[in-house]
Amino acid sequence: MNRIISVLAVFGVTVLSLNVNAQSADQILGKADSVLNAANDAKVTSTMTITDKGGAKRERTLELYQKGNDKRLVRFLTPADQKGIAFLSLPGDNQFLYLPAFGKVRRIASHVKNTKFAGTDYSYEDLEAKRYTAQWDATLKSKNASEYVLTLKPKKGTKSDYGQLEITIKADSYYPVRVEFFNKKGVAVKRLTVKEIGKYSGVLMPKDSEMADLQSGSTTRTVLQGVEVNKGLKDEVFTERNLAR
Repeated sequence: MNRIISVLAVFGVTVLSLNVNAQSADQILGKADSVLNAANDAKVTSTMTITDKGGAKRERTLELYQKGNDKRLVRFLTPADQKGIAFLSLPGDNQFLYLPAFGKVRRIASHVKNTKFAGTDYSYEDLEAKRYTAQWDATLKSKNASEYVLTLKPKKGTKSDYGQLEITIKADSYYPVRVEFFNKKGVAVKRLTVKEIGKYSGVLMPKDSEMADLQSGSTTRTVLQGVEVNKGLKDEVFTERNLAR
């Protein structure tokens, strides 16, 4: 009897292992999407440090508001010459920019979404609110006990300046900790690295992260200073009118 129980136990562990290993790349990416969008809404304040190739630094503070996985507003608070510059991402590939110096909101055209946002190493495309599974098809490049590495290709109809992404996802939390961005010629042009993951009211977020421009040699490091989640943000926050306030 003991031998039978032992054999059944081994069989059960083997089946469980096979089920875990049988996860498709799209399933893994879907779990990552769920982790990234776990909060119904969030308000985040951050310190951003931009370092050029020569080592010169510029610091900024900003606030970010997000609701669901398709509404996001980013606004600079300091320094004085950047204060009020704001970006809004809405469903349907709609993006808007507000520059206080011009006093009006302008829509961002698809062909300029690879432009850097206000001198940072983030493009407008990088900042948009989205789910990976909605825009990218995934294949499993490699895996080990601690992480999965997926290769992402744009789905048919996806408008992206990138021809491919390579994303590293932690196996224990399904949180993405590294994204390599490739242009349409297959050359790596950017790298996003999450240096530290924070947990805020049960929601995982990148407490300390860095976007590196592999061509210019500049980096933008973002450190979270304050996080509020699930406070019931109103849709009015994510409007052109509020963008220009």
